[in-house]
Amino acid sequence: MFLAFMAFAALAIVGCSNDDNETEQPDVPELQDVTAFDDLEYFQEYFINVDSLGNFASRSIGIPLPVYDEDTTHIFIGVEDIEEALTYWADCLPPIDEIRPLLSDNYPYTYTLTDEQGATQGTISFAPSTEPGFVADITTDLPGLRHFKKVTFVQNDSWPVDFTEGQYHFGDVRTFTFTYRAFDLDLFNWVTCVRTMKFVCLREKGRGVKPLYVAITPDEINIKDVGYYLIISDYCPCQSKAKMIYRLIDDYGFTNAIDLFKRAGEGELKHDQYYWYDESSFYFFCKYWHAIRLFDGDMDSWECGWKSPEKHALLKIDWLDE
Repeated sequence: MFLAFMAFAALAIVGCSNDDNETEQPDVPELQDVTAFDDLEYFQEYFINVDSLGNFASRSIGIPLPVYDEDTTHIFIGVEDIEEALTYWADCLPPIDEIRPLLSDNYPYTYTLTDEQGATQGTISFAPSTEPGFVADITTDLPGLRHFKKVTFVQNDSWPVDFTEGQYHFGDVRTFTFTYRAFDLDLFNWVTCVRTMKFVCLREKGRGVKPLYVAITPDEINIKDVGYYLIISDYCPCQSKAKMIYRLIDDYGFTNAIDLFKRAGEGELKHDQYYWYDESSFYFFCKYWHAIRLFDGDMDSWECGWKSPEKHALLKIDWLDE
């Protein structure tokens, strides 16, 4: 009941401003660059999915392997070589050019995580492993990290449990019907929203890695409307996963990826378009919602308390075994 009240109150406050009241709106910037990140959240949610309270929801990248370690906070990922392991390492760090590690042989790579105000959160390190069959490790010294503490990359040939390749491969289109909860202000009650959409497979099932299916909503979503709840549902990616989706598209080639999403027949992939993902920021009395341009990975945020920006949303499903 408390969450329902808070959700209603937030939307009611946002909804107090409308087009008829445009002249009374304060002169606030419509657009803000996204330049600061909660690095700990960025790192943690790259590997796992959490609910609105930060509790563990599902695994996406990395699984425990009791045959190696009974500690479930130690997760494992299968890779071909250290170059593939370094791709995961680069993906899980916030996208600030000046702190990207130089890919050399000067191991370990160590990065100090900070929050959006610059306060230190601890460190993470990447180094080749000395254990047979292991490629590399990400170790952490992060007091605030939950649900896992260490990541080990295992040589695919040394993966200790049976592995069956997934039915769906990169570029395949798969139809999902999914539901999420929303608070309808007209009905003043919670409702169940149902959508059927076609998703593109952008990451195949791997050893310790769930497949990743991605879609773009055919409709533009106004954060003030009931569609807001789709943006904060399990189906909308966090910052690090939105950035990872950009990297997967960039690796494949943006022009080629345009054709994949056209084949899916939902929202289109366009060079100049930004897509909502699940992140927001507050600046004084203004609320900004974040969006990413998948052509170059640029992240910006739009004021949605006084103004009413509309954009297509980026969606993902990354917790299924198949």
